[in-house]
Amino acid sequence: RRWMDGALVARASDASFVEVIRCDGPLVPLELVDGALVQAAAEPVNPSGAKGRVVQRRWGSDSCVVQTFDGLLFELPESVLREFEPPAAEDGGFDLCWPWEEGDVSSLAHFAEALSGILVQKGYCVAQTFAPPVLREAAVDESYDIGGWQLPKAEFEDAYLGRGSRDKYAMLSSDDASAEPQGALLAMDRRLTEVSLALEPLAHSYLGFNAW
Repeated sequence: RRWMDGALVARASDASFVEVIRCDGPLVPLELVDGALVQAAAEPVNPSGAKGRVVQRRWGSDSCVVQTFDGLLFELPESVLREFEPPAAEDGGFDLCWPWEEGDVSSLAHFAEALSGILVQKGYCVAQTFAPPVLREAAVDESYDIGGWQLPKAEFEDAYLGRGSRDKYAMLSSDDASAEPQGALLAMDRRLTEVSLALEPLAHSYLGFNAW
């Protein structure tokens, strides 16, 4: 955890999970710009019934910032929230939360270390992401335009696609971390690039091999 704008910010698995039990009306979501939370240029949304995590609490105030599982940020009074315990990954839940500050090196390092520990314990990790539905749907739509779908070599098939898979894969262009990703699918790919780079220095000590 760390301080930001006078608030204690929860990271990764440190987050507490809440459900919005009621809201008097639609609210304009917030967005993180240069380390500060500001109103987004988006349509108001009523978050009643939404679930998510607390990402910021302010001392001396009864409000906190909640990021819903659909990736929307709202500042809400604690009186309209109730805590809930997400199910375990084996029961349809997750092991770990994706960092809420995209591209933040410290957040990614914390996430990568927690992820490595879970991989050592049980060989896999289910991570909860917070991408908005419009981004997820756009990424799926863009995937239909990709050509060159193929199967990996038989000896790599389980590692790439899982046991008993009937899927194929296609290669995306190499991710240039110095450039803004173009499109929803490449934006999703950027997140994998970031966490892969964060895992690289931990692979040998946790998993016994050198990543490249």
